[in-house]
Amino acid sequence: MTTTNNERYLDVITYAVSAGITSTAEVGQRLSVGLANVLSAAAEELGQDLSYRVLLGNPLHVEYLIIETVVDGVVVPVDFTNGFAQVDGVVANTTLPTFITFNKEGTYIFTIELIEPNSTNVLAKDIEIAQVVGLF
Repeated sequence: MTTTNNERYLDVITYAVSAGITSTAEVGQRLSVGLANVLSAAAEELGQDLSYRVLLGNPLHVEYLIIETVVDGVVVPVDFTNGFAQVDGVVANTTLPTFITFNKEGTYIFTIELIEPNSTNVLAKDIEIAQVVGLF
């Protein structure tokens, strides 16, 4: 069987995830970011259930930030347990509006994972760093 380069390309299973967190932020400012994922056509055809998992580099930082997202048109807080939060029911090739407010200066590290919710299978990972400074 002969395949073209395009046919082989469509069979590649690729996942990507990002949060778009700005590298510098001010204390008390509500930032608008977005948890986003991109799947290749072959990956999307698998029909996998998807979730975002957000892990804090320092679990104690949960006391100094507020993360919110939009569920059914309503802004709701994202709860962290044991240093991470999970958002289930993620739709492929979309961006989930997300808001972050930092309430203390410092360096915040986030690992964002696109996962299959009922397994430990990490499909894609992104590390984001924010340096939070006092108001000028």
